[in-house]
Amino acid sequence: MPSKRELAFQALAAALAGVAGARVVRDEEEPMTIPAGGQVTIRPGQPVPPAALLSPLTYSHEIEAEMVVQVQHASAATRAASLDALTLAVEAAVIADRTLAGAVDDIRLERDDEETEPVEGGAAIATAVLLATMRYESASELG
Repeated sequence: MPSKRELAFQALAAALAGVAGARVVRDEEEPMTIPAGGQVTIRPGQPVPPAALLSPLTYSHEIEAEMVVQVQHASAATRAASLDALTLAVEAAVIADRTLAGAVDDIRLERDDEETEPVEGGAAIATAVLLATMRYESASELG
């Protein structure tokens, strides 16, 4: 059986799978071309040591997931609008159920970084990095 940590990442991927048109992947390298509907890459963030709660012994975990949201288009205006729309769709998918179907107690989002990368011989790629902080409790110290 997967750990609660792994279940949290699976549930996040499942929630994002509902974002229309976007390709959702996990721990993959950034591609040179992005699908027309955009791409969301989920990666584990920095680990935070769990807090121990006594009687019964339970560990309170807080884990980060980095979501790299990417779109590609030749027009800067279209690229910016597409990135904004995809970022809002990701947010809507996550906040529709902040427990991710019971996999976590809570999830919170924040926007971390945004940039545009030129692609030699192709349309530029716009990227926004969203950080998701997922909180849950487990009997396991490792999550």
